[in-house]
Amino acid sequence: WLKGHPLLAAASLFVLLMTGSLFSAWNEDKHFSVSKQSNLVVENSKVTVPEGEVVKGDVTVKNGTLLIEGKIEGDVTVINGEKYLASAGQVTGDIEEVDEMFEWLWYHIKSISKDVINVFS
Repeated sequence: WLKGHPLLAAASLFVLLMTGSLFSAWNEDKHFSVSKQSNLVVENSKVTVPEGEVVKGDVTVKNGTLLIEGKIEGDVTVINGEKYLASAGQVTGDIEEVDEMFEWLWYHIKSISKDVINVFS
């Protein structure tokens, strides 16, 4: 069915290769990382927003634990980890936990889409 449709064949091959690349990245990406905000406390793979602190901007924690005792003015994304919201903790944006491969894939698709839209805005 792809015979005589080189553009469709090229698009199909591209999708196949990108999917394989993302699945490979999922299996290999087991390192701890956290977005850079000065008032986050990082100990080993545990990230804490201390009580009384306000973090402005989005916070992403990969392969670690996030404890929110203060306030985050932005979105929170925890990839392959856990988040704990203390009774005093507050998040003004969305909270997203990504712990399965298809959620991770969807997270990356949304992230790339946001970047593309920001480039053209």
